[in-house]
Amino acid sequence: MPSQHPNMSITRAYVCVAGRLVHYRTCGQGPCVVLLHDSPRSSRLHLATIRYLAQRFTVVALDTPGYGLSDPLPLRDPRIEDFAAFLGETLAQLGLEQAPLYATHTSAKIALALADAGGRMAQLVLDGLSMPETLAHEGFIARYMRPFAPDANGAYLAAEWSRQRDMIRWFPWFDTSPDRRIAMEAPDAAWMGDYGIDLFSAGQHYSSAYAAAMRYDPAPVLARVKVPTLVAARQDDVLHAYLARAATCGNPMVATQSLPADTAQWQAWLLETLAGGAQEATLPPPEAGARFYQGALHLARYGPPDDQPWLVLSAPTTLQAHAWAEMLAQYGGVIVPDLPGFGESDPLPSGADLGDYAAVLADAIAAMGITSVRILGIGMAAIASARTAA
Repeated sequence: MPSQHPNMSITRAYVCVAGRLVHYRTCGQGPCVVLLHDSPRSSRLHLATIRYLAQRFTVVALDTPGYGLSDPLPLRDPRIEDFAAFLGETLAQLGLEQAPLYATHTSAKIALALADAGGRMAQLVLDGLSMPETLAHEGFIARYMRPFAPDANGAYLAAEWSRQRDMIRWFPWFDTSPDRRIAMEAPDAAWMGDYGIDLFSAGQHYSSAYAAAMRYDPAPVLARVKVPTLVAARQDDVLHAYLARAATCGNPMVATQSLPADTAQWQAWLLETLAGGAQEATLPPPEAGARFYQGALHLARYGPPDDQPWLVLSAPTTLQAHAWAEMLAQYGGVIVPDLPGFGESDPLPSGADLGDYAAVLADAIAAMGITSVRILGIGMAAIASARTAA
């Protein structure tokens, strides 16, 4: 049994699919497996699992469109079938059409719809598949998916944080009566922090796949799917009760399994389960679009190609930097990096000094084939700008 290495490096990248950026995390070597997340999460959900599985596999964890750092679909009310079609295009772009697919909750329905539409994955593992006898009515969906509406005074921050808290306490989250309490242990602060990052990253798109899943009935699809499919759920999963209905689908290609709540046992189960269908594949080189990674540094690009672009630095946020970039882009190219440890860039090792930050920026500029930049430093980043110039 491979051991877990929490410090194993995870690489982040984008792939451009039909003109839209899809963000993904990857780690490890060997046969490829693909992980999908629930709503309103992102591939951040799978950080520990990615590192665990990476001892045997090349793991690729995708951000669903509209979640994490992936662009949303260009549709007002996308259906699960729309997400599935885009997932199929993404897997084809990455050369992963036949890789085993692990999907949980919302993404379980997306993956199932892809299999139904002719997906060629070697194996489908659906961890937590909602199969109510009667789908939620539109009034319930509208109330459950209350719009995420930012306001100028920031009051929405407390409102959304409260909704996040209530979503793991009651179902539905707005019914706080004792009989609606979810029977699960309260997550720790780290889990809540990661969940909050994902919720606010999705923002106004947080409900797109979530609502689509509530409108999608997987029962008829499960009865006819032709891909080897395992429907499972942990015993502390709110969707565990639906295993009984999945077991009656009458399709010999479908099996069901109840899993222990213990995380270590679940990870070991997942590793062994995916081993049967994993196949060798080679990922294409990461693409540099409007947003891209240069090593562990996350950058955004504005304006036309330029042999002497503006490098706009700001910290701790890049809000001002992006505002300047939009204005400067009419005069030439602009690059806005998230400084190491801020935004989506990985932090530097403990003890790093200002020279280390400057070196990372200089290395990234050189790696992009740029020999000269014009630097604009804002606020706390001004001194870093001067050191980078030096």
